Amino acid sequence: MRRPPLLHMCALGQVLVDRDGGAVEMREQARARLTSGPAPLSVAEREDQRYLISDLLDDLDGCQDPDELIFIADRLLISVCELVLSEKRVWLGHGKWLLRRLRDADSTVCRQLLTGYRQLVASGDSVVLRQAAEVVLNRSGGRLMEGYWRDGARKIRQ
Repeated sequence: MRRPPLLHMCALGQVLVDRDGGAVEMREQARARLTSGPAPLSVAEREDQRYLISDLLDDLDGCQDPDELIFIADRLLISVCELVLSEKRVWLGHGKWLLRRLRDADSTVCRQLLTGYRQLVASGDSVVLRQAAEVVLNRSGGRLMEGYWRDGARKIRQ
């Protein structure tokens, strides 16, 4: 669980009725959990994200359709943001919350990704977005494609 809307509600919401102290105790537990952040990425989770981003970068390189390019770039932008936040053990979010958390966690990467995405949408030039994604991917172990697969036991073989 890396997107905790219920945890946020419990931690930051106002207790209206608490007859036995349980709600206040739950709120304090939720605050502690929220503050501690999500668990570190497992090897499998990290490699799944590396594979996804590697695949999206390949799609970006081979894309000839300017409309498809925008959709690939959108998925790439979000996936790279989620990898950055997950590596830093920051809670994920959707939409504005993903942006806000990335700004707080790594403003430089955030700025580079947004600049690259805007450039791609405006002109079809994917160079800056690709470079920003590659920097993040390389920090997490680099591209992962050839020989990557998972069986039912989620075992990685390369």
